[in-house]
Amino acid sequence: MSAIRGLENGSQDDPEPKPLRELPIESIGPQNGSLAWLPTPASIEAKPFPIFGTSDFDLILRRELPTRYIAHIKACLVHGQSTATLTCGSEGAVHWAALPELLLGQQPGNYAAFFEAAGDRWKFSNRPDLKPTARLNRGVLVGTRYSFNYFHFVTDLLPRLLIADEQHPGDTSPLLVPPVAPQLIELLRLFAPNRTIMLMAPDDLVHVDDLVVPSSAAFSPDHFERAKEAVFDAPYLRALRPRLSSLYAPPRGETGKIVFIRRTDVDLGNGLRHRNIVNQEEVALHLQRLGAIVVQPETMTMAAQIALFRQADVVVGMAGAGLTNAVFCRPGTALVLLCQDRIVNPEYFAFMADALELHYAIVACEPVLGSSGHPAHLSIKVTLDDLDRAMSWAKALHGP
Repeated sequence: MSAIRGLENGSQDDPEPKPLRELPIESIGPQNGSLAWLPTPASIEAKPFPIFGTSDFDLILRRELPTRYIAHIKACLVHGQSTATLTCGSEGAVHWAALPELLLGQQPGNYAAFFEAAGDRWKFSNRPDLKPTARLNRGVLVGTRYSFNYFHFVTDLLPRLLIADEQHPGDTSPLLVPPVAPQLIELLRLFAPNRTIMLMAPDDLVHVDDLVVPSSAAFSPDHFERAKEAVFDAPYLRALRPRLSSLYAPPRGETGKIVFIRRTDVDLGNGLRHRNIVNQEEVALHLQRLGAIVVQPETMTMAAQIALFRQADVVVGMAGAGLTNAVFCRPGTALVLLCQDRIVNPEYFAFMADALELHYAIVACEPVLGSSGHPAHLSIKVTLDDLDRAMSWAKALHGP
């Protein structure tokens, strides 16, 4: 049985920084662990979908998938915030870069900031002496550098847990999870009730004698010009459905809801507003007249979110984490995405909709130029006529 052993304060004992070599995790050998590549579809593909409003999209409905794997790393150090994996052996300290996106030379976001160059090596800035704060016999790392994001938590972290369960049936080793919101821990406890969850603090460096590292077929590039390469393991969303569906079954007569996901207003200062709907109140009132419920999922418990979205026939929302709740929807639910009419990649959510057997359409909206420093994160203004046509499409799917 795995157990967390005593904390250490090693920085006083050995203040000398340890230079790190960087190696891709695919090169790990018997001295440090093992890696097994797993069967993976070559690509994912989405069906064409209706677009309401004028648009200038460059849709790519088929994307290649990176190969799934499961690795074991011996005597591994796991960093709480970034989930970086490090080892210290007779050949020196190593940073094991999980493929394909964590090579430090590419400056991966939410990750590279914890390292600094030291000649032809690297130094781990957060704890340069690489002394652990806790020890564990065995654990499963299911976190990523984007675990704090609800969408990535569900589409990448939960499939990693499924992969670990498939490869090691009956294993109840603790799950090592980076800092995330309480609702995500609630979901993880519902999803894996027989697992102990070790929620790491941001500055933790946990030494694990045998660390299991499952990896799904996901890739999240940092630069918007590579956005067309972004994928998640959509086939595993089908495998998630039975476990997620078992968490709540709506009583008879409690379906048919229209749900509008209200987007939280994010003011970046200097007049910039991150991916907002500038006429959101007008949109909300318009949809309420059609019978919609207006919700902000981040203010709800996971149990309440699961119950509500299992009852929905139609879900309307702007591209963002709130639409992740589509994983709880019943097959046949209509998903209506609101997004700007250029640059962005609405097919990304189409992969999820197809995997979950949902109907999918988008309302292409005029972007508010200058509202964000990122061209794909501009705020939008929704044209109600286009929204009405999308709602008529969704209503027709479920009959009069």
